[in-house]
Amino acid sequence: MLTLLIVSALLTTNVSALKREDLGFLSTNIDHVLRSYSSLSSDTKRAADLAAKVGQNVLLDERKAYEKFFVHILEFNKTYNTDAEVKFRFNVIKEAFKKIDKYQKANPEAQYGLTHLSDMTDGEFYRFYANLNHKQLPTYFRSDRSSNTVPTNFKAPSRLDYREQGKVTKVKDQGRCGSSYAFAAVAVIESLYAIHRNHTPIDLSVQQAISCTIGNRYNHGCLGGHPAAIFRYFEGNGITSWDNFPYNASGPPIPPCLTDLPVVTQLSGSKPVEENENKMLENLALNGPIVSTINADPLIHYRGGIVHGVEGGRNHAVMIVGYGEEEEDHWIVKNSWGEVWGEKGYFRVGRGHNDLRISEDNYAAYIDD
Repeated sequence: MLTLLIVSALLTTNVSALKREDLGFLSTNIDHVLRSYSSLSSDTKRAADLAAKVGQNVLLDERKAYEKFFVHILEFNKTYNTDAEVKFRFNVIKEAFKKIDKYQKANPEAQYGLTHLSDMTDGEFYRFYANLNHKQLPTYFRSDRSSNTVPTNFKAPSRLDYREQGKVTKVKDQGRCGSSYAFAAVAVIESLYAIHRNHTPIDLSVQQAISCTIGNRYNHGCLGGHPAAIFRYFEGNGITSWDNFPYNASGPPIPPCLTDLPVVTQLSGSKPVEENENKMLENLALNGPIVSTINADPLIHYRGGIVHGVEGGRNHAVMIVGYGEEEEDHWIVKNSWGEVWGEKGYFRVGRGHNDLRISEDNYAAYIDD
């Protein structure tokens, strides 16, 4: 039934070039698959053709897994160019099913399944999506912000979501580039500008953040970096808009830094947030979203719900946009893997127990009102 719903979502009434006899490995209504096929891009059609060919020789006990793999190709518009690549990615998906079962059993409050990242090997995932720089940051990256004090008798609201206030830009997709550190930091600057200047959110230049910090010892373009170095750069330099310096995920080579572009805003300071989830909550309520570095391993197959667990090292940067208490206490987090992933590009993580190691490495930035 789930397979039917997914392929039906790709509806078209045209007749497919794929033949019914090519899909003997499917247990669902083949007509739906045939109709969905003709709405795909030419590259995905080629992948589906190859997968249908390979599917003729799939072992009987692997047909259920192969059917899910085939639907995965249609759902996420996958591109495979050879029989060998189809077979290789199917083997990766089979390993993904084992991890999905593991995460689901350990974390029943979340929903796990195949995502657009599930056909990546561990090496590919760590290279392109989870390669944060862990070098010790010098003290000069930790600007003092003496005005960041908690007012007497301050009480944070029980729930907060800056999306509801219209202070968060749309979810972006970093693509196959290890640039989460830049996306997370720039997302924070976007929200702070909207909050403290009472302005409509503007997409700011992630590419400027990457290109203009690649020369330091902490940030390495598409090979990882740290968001604190981005904040530090934009304390001394203004940031331009996305349209003025669009994102290029194809590096290397990384486009050179451009310094003569119109400035939208500039930071007045930044500092680490104390390793305490109550302090994180206070910063969110008093100033705005913060950047956090987390362990992203359980997120590759995440489909929804509230994530728990503290295993693994921090390898990915995200922006915390709020918190809630529905179902249970949790953080609301913006990712940079596109809207097709997770809860329309967001995820929720348990609050109060350092889940995903979310309380260990957080930074706040500031824009004067």
